[in-house]
Amino acid sequence: MSKSYKRFDEPILSDSDFLESKNDVWGIGMELFRIEVLNQIKGVSFDDAYKLCQSFIQEHVEVKYFHLKHLLQSKEAAGRYKDKDDIEQLTNNNS
Repeated sequence: MSKSYKRFDEPILSDSDFLESKNDVWGIGMELFRIEVLNQIKGVSFDDAYKLCQSFIQEHVEVKYFHLKHLLQSKEAAGRYKDKDDIEQLTNNNS
């Protein structure tokens, strides 16, 4: 993660700052190239999410992301209007 933060000229956090923060989303970069790093998500445990996580290789770095099932669960648990709209968009495009 440190390399990513350096590449985007973002301040580098210690592991404890990241994990113990009240913020659950850390964003780096600008739209369309923004990356959001989550240290927790609502409605899904880490263990459940990790079991189904998937990955891809980008510039020799493995990038893990969680399954659509867990993304939808998390957005449902958050319950914000934006999340409800995201659920509709994601389920309509994947039917």
